[in-house]
Amino acid sequence: NVDAYFALRAAEKAGITSTGHTALGEAISKHLYIAKERRYAQGLQGTRQDTVSALDAAGSWTALFELAVGRPQRASDMLRWLERHHTIDDGGWAGYKPYRQGPDVWFVEGSLAIALARHRLGRLNPAKQLTAEAAALSCVAGRPLLYSTSWAKDFPATPVAAPTLWFALVAKEIDAGGEPFLWPISQ
Repeated sequence: NVDAYFALRAAEKAGITSTGHTALGEAISKHLYIAKERRYAQGLQGTRQDTVSALDAAGSWTALFELAVGRPQRASDMLRWLERHHTIDDGGWAGYKPYRQGPDVWFVEGSLAIALARHRLGRLNPAKQLTAEAAALSCVAGRPLLYSTSWAKDFPATPVAAPTLWFALVAKEIDAGGEPFLWPISQ
């Protein structure tokens, strides 16, 4: 849903079509936000929220969404949720696991989105620390970056493009001081 929001917003900005990204953003907030936990649900099962705490839905992608719609406090709350429920040390690699209930592996791609959200909230040192951890992983494991640091169902410790691309995009903004171009804040 968040991916679709940003794609529709970009299409509108480019004048390709009038797609209603604002309505989608309002629906995401209305139907998926779990106020008592200050995070988002993974999705809907019929009309009920699927309350599994998935890293991207609970706070990495959705923190970037909240920043884009002008709610930095919600983004901060989501990052705190992730710190409490998704932090992992997998064999000395510090990052975030994909789900609150495991598997206990560092999900590299999702962790890099957290670095970007931290950076945009002005938390520069923690953002750089996370990108440095990914850079160190690439020095040990090679490139492309690994999907995760240990083998688990659906999270293989194998080199893939997605975390490598996320690293390149995030590092350009965080480490090189580039302008935000991936899911920018401004409407």
